[in-house]
Amino acid sequence: LVVLAQATNYFGALIFALLWGLGFGARTPMLHALRGEFFGRKHFGVILGMSAFPMAVGMMVTPVIVGWVFDRTGTYETSFYVLALACLIATVTILLATKPAKPKHQ
Repeated sequence: LVVLAQATNYFGALIFALLWGLGFGARTPMLHALRGEFFGRKHFGVILGMSAFPMAVGMMVTPVIVGWVFDRTGTYETSFYVLALACLIATVTILLATKPAKPKHQ
C-alpha cells in the first residue's frame, strides 16, 4: 500500500499490483496452514469460520471508510498509509504468535 501511495504513474501502479497479487495470493494458503498447524484438523471449520467473519466485516466496512476519507481529503494517501500500518501490525502479530499448548486430557 505504501508503493501505491507513492505511485505517480502507471509503472508504480503496476509494481503495486504485482506485489499485492503475490502477497494476497499467498495469504490464504498460508493462513489456512497456520490455522491447521496451530489448532489441528478437528475444529478447523469452526476456527476458519470464526476468523473469516471479522475479516469479511473488515472487507465490507473498510472501503466505505476509505471512500469517506477520500471525500473529505481528496486523496487516498492517508488511508493507504493507515492500512499499510494495519498490515504491518498484523504481520508482526502473526510472526510473534506461538503455538498454543495442547490441552491435557484427564
